[in-house]
Amino acid sequence: LPTAFDDEYFNIQSRFKRGVFSGLSALYLLHLTDIIPNQMYLTFPDGYNYTGASNEGICCYRSKDYEVGLDEVPTMMNNKVKCYNPERTLWLF
Repeated sequence: LPTAFDDEYFNIQSRFKRGVFSGLSALYLLHLTDIIPNQMYLTFPDGYNYTGASNEGICCYRSKDYEVGLDEVPTMMNNKVKCYNPERTLWLF
């Protein structure tokens, strides 16, 4: 519907199923910052080809410890997406 709000986080997670929100995107989803990220940050498993995501302006990373600290959190529209927990997210900074 034209009056419905778009859940950008859920849409990106649906398209890039192996991606996990990290960095500033994770901080925003975890309500640890009030800064709305102007770019999405996703982490993929080591060796994963993420060119489709990076071609769309998503900042992509690879990690050997991809599943460490993995959690599911609700978006602002109450849809569940994969995100790193606060300990893993703050450790990366």
